[in-house]
Amino acid sequence: MPVFRHPYWLNAGFITLFLFLLLQAMSMDLGANGSTTDQWELMLIGVCLVILGLLYAGMRSLLHTQAQLQTQNQALTAELQKHQSEASQGLNDLKLSFFSMASHGFRTPLSNILVCAQLLERPGANESPEKRQRNLRRIQASAKTITQLLADLLLLTRAEAGQLELTPRKIELLSFCDAVLAEVEQAMREPRPLSFVAAGERDFVVSDEVVLRSILINLLNLVTKYMGAEGDVMLRVQGEEGQLGVQICVEGAALSEVVRAKLLRTLVPDAQTKMKTGLAIAQKCLELHQGTMTVQSEPNGAIAIGVELPWLVEEKE
Repeated sequence: MPVFRHPYWLNAGFITLFLFLLLQAMSMDLGANGSTTDQWELMLIGVCLVILGLLYAGMRSLLHTQAQLQTQNQALTAELQKHQSEASQGLNDLKLSFFSMASHGFRTPLSNILVCAQLLERPGANESPEKRQRNLRRIQASAKTITQLLADLLLLTRAEAGQLELTPRKIELLSFCDAVLAEVEQAMREPRPLSFVAAGERDFVVSDEVVLRSILINLLNLVTKYMGAEGDVMLRVQGEEGQLGVQICVEGAALSEVVRAKLLRTLVPDAQTKMKTGLAIAQKCLELHQGTMTVQSEPNGAIAIGVELPWLVEEKE
């Protein structure tokens, strides 16, 4: 906008005209008293010119600042639109990844249920009680897997939407870990006992039970699923003041190189390996709990998964 067309300049003109008329009236009074009017007229003109010059410079500075602010505003608006576009694209990618993981996670247990049900209802099937019991056990394990997956996906969805709030409470480690291991053993295709060792100064932890349970179950399910019938699994928990340490150890002597490499790719996926649903859920829960996870390959072939979780601040009733 040109300087002289700016609305502020019109106000400045009125102010200058008012000052000119005021000084003109004063000069007339002084002239009536015998003063020289020519000097006062020149002084009036000079004062008005100075005022107009200052106002003109102020208007130019104001317009320049306004133009800069408009340019910055346009730049910020463009940057905001860019971030919104990237966030929208990231959300779409997250949705696609979510549905991909969900469909893959449901496919296997649903197929197991279908196959076992078909074997049980097959006409004229002369199966031994052991085989029949094994098929029933697989159906039950698959149903538990689906139930756990639904709960984990709901947890993941709420966490991604920012609607999940942690509920700190005191958890007894011994009974809690026994229940977790029992649930994992029931979900295994070929049930086998899992070792458990508790240590540390504290036999309890202040944490969110749902989130802690999801971390342990998903990591244990990943290990037991992809290691097959090879190796032994041990869960070690160490309760200290203000922190909980968890270690899932897989014995390396009984692991073949193929199974060991597959398990490592599952726990530490590369760019070509798709992240498993259980690992994604465990990592999201760790992020919510402000915890960390490490995966180490020991010289003797063993694999150790370490989890460190800080205590949450317990809500006072």
